[in-house]
Amino acid sequence: MKNKVRAKTSFILGLFFFVPLFNLILGVFAIYNGFKALREIKKKPEVYGGKWYAITGIILGILPLWFGFLYVIILLFPSLETWLLSL
Repeated sequence: MKNKVRAKTSFILGLFFFVPLFNLILGVFAIYNGFKALREIKKKPEVYGGKWYAITGIILGILPLWFGFLYVIILLFPSLETWLLSL
């Protein structure tokens, strides 16, 4: 049986992307664990598994960071908000 602990940890932390206040912190940990799991899987594929858990955790970890970045940009440039709403 392959060890999927780090990959599943990344996935589970990534699932918390919708929880306010914790999403940015847990998102960073999800990204870190996901990349660490992918590195372990690449080095020893016979021992480690869960590649798709790791990839999904990375994607879900990036979402709150991306939306937070967009939110800050819209706050800094209010004209963008009116432009986006006019689309």
